[in-house]
Amino acid sequence: VVGLIDTGVDGNHPALKGKILSFFDARTGQITEPYDKGDHGTHTAGTMLGGDRSRTLIGMAPDARLIASAALSSYDHMLRAMEFMVDPDSDPQTADMPRAINNSWNCDGAPDVELFYKAISAWEAAGILPVFSAGNSGRRGLRSITKPHEHPYAFAVGATGPDGRIADFSSRGPGVFRGQETHKPDLTAPGVDIESTLPGGEFGKMSGTSMAAPHITGAT
Repeated sequence: VVGLIDTGVDGNHPALKGKILSFFDARTGQITEPYDKGDHGTHTAGTMLGGDRSRTLIGMAPDARLIASAALSSYDHMLRAMEFMVDPDSDPQTADMPRAINNSWNCDGAPDVELFYKAISAWEAAGILPVFSAGNSGRRGLRSITKPHEHPYAFAVGATGPDGRIADFSSRGPGVFRGQETHKPDLTAPGVDIESTLPGGEFGKMSGTSMAAPHITGAT
């Protein structure tokens, strides 16, 4: 079981249907039928676990199942989704949290980034791998890792192109956490022209460290 905090996910997509265990709408605080008002979340979900091993070869772990949340509408919603992932069924007696959670987003501009640091630490304490995209600010040069990906417990993923070289947009390290340098990104993965699922049963290519991170989440 893996987790996803993003714009949502199209649960009716043929390559994703039947793979979503639970879907949390962070705006309402309710478990609902899955939806994606954008396309970003459906695309990252497809790279994690879409399709199968014989025909639609897009997912790293096609036999995995997904706990997902639509949460990128505000910083408060992101934090609410992070809290949800620690105990998806609201029963502390059951170990139902995902093994790893994909976070292809950042909190640059949040009024209190410390709240995100605390949430990442809570995941780590619970045994959850916090996989984050490193950011798409690479053209700014070194120390361009976006927040909260510089946190020591955040597993930050940079993007490579088809030639295996670091994509020019992929954020560069080191990270800077509370004035101290952190070794970021932790790993790189393909992030240029990645073919995956799109809402409405479609497929398409997208680029970014957002597309690199779900390769690692699925691989766990």
